[in-house]
Formats: sequence, C-alpha cells, structure tokens
Amino acid sequence: MSIPIPIIPLPLPGSIIFPIAAKDAFDNAKRRGELAESNYKKAECVLDENRNVTQQALEQLGKLKTEVFTHQIKHLVSVVQQKEKMRMELAGYDEKLEIKKNFGIGPFVAVELSSSINSYGLVDPEKFWQAISESIKYDSEVKAAIAQMDAINKAMVDIRTAVAGQTAVIMTLVEEFEAAKVDSIDDPGADKMLMIGQSLMEILTEHVLDNYITVNPHISSQYSGYLEIC
Repeated sequence: MSIPIPIIPLPLPGSIIFPIAAKDAFDNAKRRGELAESNYKKAECVLDENRNVTQQALEQLGKLKTEVFTHQIKHLVSVVQQKEKMRMELAGYDEKLEIKKNFGIGPFVAVELSSSINSYGLVDPEKFWQAISESIKYDSEVKAAIAQMDAINKAMVDIRTAVAGQTAVIMTLVEEFEAAKVDSIDDPGADKMLMIGQSLMEILTEHVLDNYITVNPHISSQYSGYLEIC
C-alpha cells in the first residue's frame, strides 16, 4: 500500500508568503483609517459647535443694534425733526454665518484581508499594498481637512473677538448718549447729542463679517434686517 504524497502548493509569482505579518499590516491599516475617521467626526462636531456659538454672538449683537436704533436713534430723530425732516435706516444688522464644508471626506472603507488571499492561502501583493496605501491616503486627507477646520475655528474666534469689541463700543456710546440726551433741538447740548448719535449710527451699520469673509474661503455670510425711522 503506497503512502500518498502531500501536495504542497507553490507560491505564485509575486505572491506574499507571510499571512501573519500581512494580517498585522492589514489590522494596522484598518486601525489607522478608523482612527482618522473618528478624529474627523470629532473635529466636525467642534466646528459645528464653534459655528453655533459664533452665530449666537452675532445674533445678540443684532438684537443690541435694533434696541439702540429703536431707542437712542429714534429719540435723536424726534429731536432733530423739531426743525427739519430727518430719516434714518438700519439695514443688514442681522448677520448670518455660513460655513462651507467642502472637504470631500467620506467614511473609511476598510479592505478585508480575506479578500486579498488567493486559493493557495497567499496574499495578493497588489491588493495588499492597495489596502495599505488607501488607509495612508485617507489618513492624510483627514489631517488636511482637520487643518482647514482649525483655520476656520481660528477665524471664528477672531469674529467673536470683533463682536465683543463692537458691542463694547456701542455700549459706551449709548452711555454717553444717555448722559448727553436732551429733548429740544434748541438745547445747548443738542450738538453733543447729535455728534454721539452720528457715531452710534456709524457703528450700528458696520458689519462684523465684512472683515473676515475674505480671510477664509470656507466662511461666507448673509445680511438681512431693515429698520427705518422717519
């Protein structure tokens, strides 16, 4: 009785004969891609939260502008109209912040090791290196997108700083206006009130985002809101 000789498959040309090392490499590539995807989602959440905080700051500034316009500026117009017709308008005080998320980052799709093993139990080198390179490319693209998000976040911090600065100026002018307020155009203090009121109108019509929409291509804005006093 003859003993059967075992058939040992020979590796195909170009095949990789180290499935254990290949598995480690695949696992590392998969972890790299999944970590990159997780980091991207976290960065996106931070960006959304930052945008909401910035928009709230702009909305509060818009409310302040309408209050000043309908109180201090309205009083100014009523006094001036004792001698001449006067009309003042406040347009575009409602500033809407828009963030363009055109990063082009989709979910990470991991290539499984099993799909790269042929019938001989060997790893196809082309599919092996494709899986590795795809995870490296995805990780690189995510890092670039996160860097862009960081730049947008920095720009929004600058916007909020500008909002705080403009708010402080408005509040200071309102205090000065109230201190100089008179009810008659013939009052000796009317000129001072008129001067402060003019400064108030200038700051009320200044758009915060005008200085920042060109700083970062991902930031844009819309203006709305119109008030008029005749």
